[in-house]
Amino acid sequence: MRELTDKQVEQVDAINGIAYNAMAELLEEDVEWNMEWIGEISDVLCDIAIRYFGKKEMDVYPYIKE
Repeated sequence: MRELTDKQVEQVDAINGIAYNAMAELLEEDVEWNMEWIGEISDVLCDIAIRYFGKKEMDVYPYIKE
């Protein structure tokens, strides 16, 4: 079974943390960690990084290709 590298795991954690922090700051309160909405925001951030900044998906939000 393939796994993400430590660096890739750190990148996924970073983008999810950015998504969480953005929502907490927007709402000006602590919010419950919930990967349902965190994942949605992370996907949008990844899409913007690809579309507007020319980044590659695997560099922004790495995953295991099946």
